[in-house]
Amino acid sequence: MATASTARASIPSSPGKASCEAAWSSSPRSPSSGPRGKRREPMKTAPMQPDLPPPTSLPLAPLAVPHAAETSSQPVKPDVVLADFEQGYGNWTVEGEAFNHPPTRVLPAARQPFEGLVPIQTVSGFDNIPLDFLPISQPPMGHAGKGLADSWDPSYGHSLQGILTSPKFTIQRGFIHFQIGGARGSLELFIDGKKEFHLEANGERTLRPWALDVSPFLGREAQLVIRDAGWKAYIAVDEIVAGDAVPKGTRVVVHKSQCVVLDKQMNLQGMRYLVVPISYQAPKVGCSLEVDGQKKLGLAMRLAIDVPVDFWASYPLDEAWSGERLRLTSNQPVVPREHEEAFLRQISLSRQPRETKDIYAEPGRPQLHFTVKSAFSYDPDGLFFYEGVWHLFYLWNPLGAERGNELWGHATSPDLFHWTEQPPAIRPGLDWEPFSGGGLVDHNNDSGLKEGVHPPILLFHSQNRRSATALAYSVDGGKTFRQYEKNPLFLTRDKTGHDPKVVWYPKKKKWVMAIVDVLNGIRGYDFYESKNLLDWKYLSTAREMWSESSNLVPLPLDGDQSKIHWVLHSCNRHYQIGDFNGQEFIPLTQNPQKMVSFHGDFLAGQFFDNAPGGRCILMGALSQGLRYDWEFYKDDPGLPVAGGMNLPLEVTLRTSSTGPRLYLNPVKEIETLVSKQHHFENVPLKELPAKLSKIEPGLFDIEFEWDAAQQGDFQLKVWDREIFSFRAKESRYEVHGWNGITIHPKWSVSPVNGRIKVRLICDRSICSYFINDGYEAGNRYLAGFRPECQQALSLQGAADQVFETFSVRTLRPTWPATAK
Repeated sequence: MATASTARASIPSSPGKASCEAAWSSSPRSPSSGPRGKRREPMKTAPMQPDLPPPTSLPLAPLAVPHAAETSSQPVKPDVVLADFEQGYGNWTVEGEAFNHPPTRVLPAARQPFEGLVPIQTVSGFDNIPLDFLPISQPPMGHAGKGLADSWDPSYGHSLQGILTSPKFTIQRGFIHFQIGGARGSLELFIDGKKEFHLEANGERTLRPWALDVSPFLGREAQLVIRDAGWKAYIAVDEIVAGDAVPKGTRVVVHKSQCVVLDKQMNLQGMRYLVVPISYQAPKVGCSLEVDGQKKLGLAMRLAIDVPVDFWASYPLDEAWSGERLRLTSNQPVVPREHEEAFLRQISLSRQPRETKDIYAEPGRPQLHFTVKSAFSYDPDGLFFYEGVWHLFYLWNPLGAERGNELWGHATSPDLFHWTEQPPAIRPGLDWEPFSGGGLVDHNNDSGLKEGVHPPILLFHSQNRRSATALAYSVDGGKTFRQYEKNPLFLTRDKTGHDPKVVWYPKKKKWVMAIVDVLNGIRGYDFYESKNLLDWKYLSTAREMWSESSNLVPLPLDGDQSKIHWVLHSCNRHYQIGDFNGQEFIPLTQNPQKMVSFHGDFLAGQFFDNAPGGRCILMGALSQGLRYDWEFYKDDPGLPVAGGMNLPLEVTLRTSSTGPRLYLNPVKEIETLVSKQHHFENVPLKELPAKLSKIEPGLFDIEFEWDAAQQGDFQLKVWDREIFSFRAKESRYEVHGWNGITIHPKWSVSPVNGRIKVRLICDRSICSYFINDGYEAGNRYLAGFRPECQQALSLQGAADQVFETFSVRTLRPTWPATAK
């Protein structure tokens, strides 16, 4: 987040020259006083509260930063408010369009949490922005008073750029502190015309207190710059203050001149993991790994230097590395000199990953959905079934809760629910990282790569998401993978081509690859063909504004094998039904933007290759809601994981009233998790509450059906939370979740054979729903509670509403720590 930083106590403001103070309309105040105006409390997520004890470890001893409360016994110069923006921008210079509104305008209330999610790309040369998703439709919050410097303006798609520049002033206090929020914008401090500090908003709408330690520059001329880089981003800054002491809880950026390079050497022999302390809000530090003087890897991590540890990351070392000494060094000075020895003691090598004692049993961890033990996973990749085992691969950053340091994690399951993590399948090279792609079982050895009794298993992937399409393969049944020696197989036509997915085309006995590519600024899917899976020839392009994570899959309409259609399915759940003639895709349905397979958080879905019985099984990532910097985790701050997977879904193509359509339902294997069943038939609503009250709390698979001709309004609560409600007049359903109700007026439901059927899979933290046997499907997050401690089920509504069936199945958790 900064050029060099550590989190320390907050700081009172520093006075500039007398003339500067007048020009800024600054006013001195007591160093122990807080900011003026009524302050809204920030979200109380542990990663954002540096003064709270960390979940797994104590932080380093505090640096010698004076707190305001500690300075009362000695005279201290008064703080100076350099800018609070209550009376406008004053003598600050405004450039561009991003700040062309009064700083005291009234901001709107927050919107629904899943509106306006857009990808934020890393474009800064300082490499301090989390490459992740940000709800930019949310206005900034947590600032003091009415005024703040911000560029939040969704009417322009957050694409405006702008700069706010302060008057020049002389540094006469040891610290400058402020509040900052937003994403991609920055606050910079120039000293004698040279940029010495660069602090970027860390992807959060709530303003947080940060400070710059400017003590090495006392008496020098300085100038502050607040910058909005544009393109789906905004910056918010308030209460810029200077002083010689720090209010408790502020994180302090230490200038790199006061820091040293991280340099730790360790004995590698027999060790399998690099263990480092991670803080979600710390600056990202670029590092190098060497073995006996030879560079092996470049990494980027938010090291917990003088801040509470959010989790201990265990990076899996490559067992192929041979040598005696491993050396970890940072690319620039990052460790304060006074903490070098203490911090280096926290970095170690280990034979086993460092785990918390309650791994898998954390209150916020889903119990039916796959999540990695720790850190961030997203994008399911390379999915296949072989010899009774389902293989799931995924992009995984073992060193943080955001994208970066990608490798292909690997997990296996006999039933799609009980997963065991395996060693990583694809590791990064010295100058590339593996990105998404698909997998297959080469039964006929078309690739010629077979060794031994197992057919080759191939994992196609992109290298750095930039044109290079590569291959890793296994000759031992999917236990280990090696890179093909002639990688890359080919370069896509555009330099941004990525995400290859390969499928067998039986009519012409050839393999077909769908891969994302861009032409004239329009993203689409290119198709390639191959006989040997190694040499590929371009065929055609489906240019319909497709997203990433290409999928091309054949499906029989209504189960009729004589009516095979092909479906294109993308990262953002849009799909299109058509035919594929071996050369090009011919759509039967209209614009794919109008057809969505799954509502809610479901990204980069991919279909399993070689699924038995011709089944079509789809898995997608949970990558928007399970995030460390959302309110979602405020009641479970110690959860060391972000991201994960949705439930595995069985996909069928059926005729509906609106034409051919994908139907999505939980796979049949979920039945193996049922521990108790409660089934009621032809029961009026007025009798159900008493029956439901006898059901013990747990994880639930709930299914109910009613006659649409005799329907009434009703609401179902699960774990004392309203989950599902139905409005009879509009025949509209609502699924409720985190941060209130999410209502989509278009989600009216039409009866099928005069009946409406609903199924809810209620897991810790997330509920999945399926309407009319999968005609519509989606999920909602359920944060901040533990099902086992809540009232199980309750129902209220029209007393004469009759449910033809109402079933409740209690499900066993799938993780070993909670399955007992």
